[in-house]
Amino acid sequence: MIHMSLRDVIMGGVFGPISIGMSPDQVREILGEPEAMARISRKDRRPRIWRYGDLQFIFDGSEDNHLWSVFMDNFGIPSGGMAIDLDPWIIRGGIALEEVEQHLRTARIDFRRAVDRYDQSIRGLMVGQRAALYFYQQDDEDASLGFGLGAFSCSDPALHSNFKDRNLTKERYLGCDVMISVSMKEFLCTGAFGPIHLGMPRTNVEEIFGPPNAMSTTINDDSLPAIWKYGDIEMHFEPSDNLSSIYTDEFDVPSGGQAIDLDPWILRRGIPWSEVGPQLVAQHLSYSERGKTTPYDKATTRIVMDSGVELIFEDHVKRDTTPIACGPPGLYAIEFIRWP
Repeated sequence: MIHMSLRDVIMGGVFGPISIGMSPDQVREILGEPEAMARISRKDRRPRIWRYGDLQFIFDGSEDNHLWSVFMDNFGIPSGGMAIDLDPWIIRGGIALEEVEQHLRTARIDFRRAVDRYDQSIRGLMVGQRAALYFYQQDDEDASLGFGLGAFSCSDPALHSNFKDRNLTKERYLGCDVMISVSMKEFLCTGAFGPIHLGMPRTNVEEIFGPPNAMSTTINDDSLPAIWKYGDIEMHFEPSDNLSSIYTDEFDVPSGGQAIDLDPWILRRGIPWSEVGPQLVAQHLSYSERGKTTPYDKATTRIVMDSGVELIFEDHVKRDTTPIACGPPGLYAIEFIRWP
């Protein structure tokens, strides 16, 4: 077996005989065949994640396919599987942020704290130019429980130009906080969801936003999920695998999750039409009321923007007689659909 120490990895990015930048053949020659392999997206011609125990070796997807990062999450006491004799040092899943900081000080290892701008439940310790330790709030309702270690990564910034998967670069391996900005007011005005538009192929959506945080179990003709979800936002794909609609009905204040920096403007669950209408007029956003097209529509008011985006309001008067379960009176869904 090959010996590796997480202390050495954290201090200097040293993975025993493995070096960032190696080719898959070089890694295989040293460690043997991985226990599991996976593609990051369906565009990949070859697997880019190789797993040995808890360690994931990530290749950059360039023509030479260099080793770009080593990543680990969902671990107790870290293991290197059958190929790697891994010395975990003090690292274990859930270890407190303050305890790790004390060990780093004792070992005279320089580090700095980082806070995710968009998710206050995440803290990071950055060590040198390569290593990052990610800590997650142990209980969303009880902040006194503090932060416990949930993930670790070590990567080479010099290879970033080859690594094009936005979601992996931003969220899992670098901790970088670059997000795609989307304005709901602009969406209502133009129908453009940031750089996304209806009719766009699924592969282009993935290139921009990265992989979704949730998918539907319903599949299309290509055996791919019919719905991708980013935060509260659903992306629906037609059988041709092009984006057919953008929809949300499960929100308090609309959120784009980790991939989308979503500005909700005034929109929130249950906001009455009496508040939204004057704001549309003040912003010179034209709209009309769509006629009722289905039996279920008798319980709603649909406001159709000139862009085609619809704001769906529950009818206060008919709320008690609706045959379907709806949320509080007021706005409960936003939809933009590509009609045949």
